[in-house]
Amino acid sequence: MHLRIALFLLLCYGCQTPDPAAAPTTQPPAPLTFTPLAYADSASLLGDSMPYRRMYVETLVASGGDPVLRDTLNALITRQLLDRMPSPDSTLEELLHTSVQQSLTAYTSQEVDAQAVRESPYQYVHMDDHRTVVEYQSDSLYVLAHNHAFYSGGAHGMYYTVLLTVATDPVRHLRLTDVFKPGTEAALSKLLTARTKAPGVAYTTFEDTIPATENFALLPDGMRFLYPPYEIGPYAAGEIAIELPYDELRPLLRTSMLPLIDRFR
Repeated sequence: MHLRIALFLLLCYGCQTPDPAAAPTTQPPAPLTFTPLAYADSASLLGDSMPYRRMYVETLVASGGDPVLRDTLNALITRQLLDRMPSPDSTLEELLHTSVQQSLTAYTSQEVDAQAVRESPYQYVHMDDHRTVVEYQSDSLYVLAHNHAFYSGGAHGMYYTVLLTVATDPVRHLRLTDVFKPGTEAALSKLLTARTKAPGVAYTTFEDTIPATENFALLPDGMRFLYPPYEIGPYAAGEIAIELPYDELRPLLRTSMLPLIDRFR
């Protein structure tokens, strides 16, 4: 009798519908996002308002998402800001603080002729501006643009923008050799040169032949090659951006790049 009751209860328990709320759930990973990070400080050389050293940073910190992608993006940003790799023991803000304070200390500790400084203060002014933005992002591609403007005396300051293109599958910082077939350097240079000489295109360059640069980005409308002042043109021309459509580039691209490019269509 007791055995029959036990079997009956066991069968009834097995027929019960499981409670979905009681079942363990797997939370989807948080999407990758960028958090703004700003840092600024300055110091005076003689304790007056002029001259001074000023440092300003307006950048981004990636969080969430695929850890390999996140770490790759943060490493590229850190390298542009500090010319070093991230530290597992310090945040980017802590690394920035240390780097800026060391730079300001070195500036204020230099031995100078106070009279000469007061007669020509602008020759002793130092300024550094760093700004990082997301130029483009999708499930398959991230493009960051990091601008560095600086002045350290002289007739004018200097600036340049570094383009950082990161593919997500697999995660890697793309270089020219990742994008183009071997042996296509001359053909690519020919396309770039022709673009600067096309009718109705206003490029001021002092190079007869434009070489390809590692400073490029894959964007929806085409591939952008960006040259800082003085690299292929005068300072007055500023940064020179040459855009090439994918239809022209397609014969030169590696087969592995075609699915990535075709997603722009």
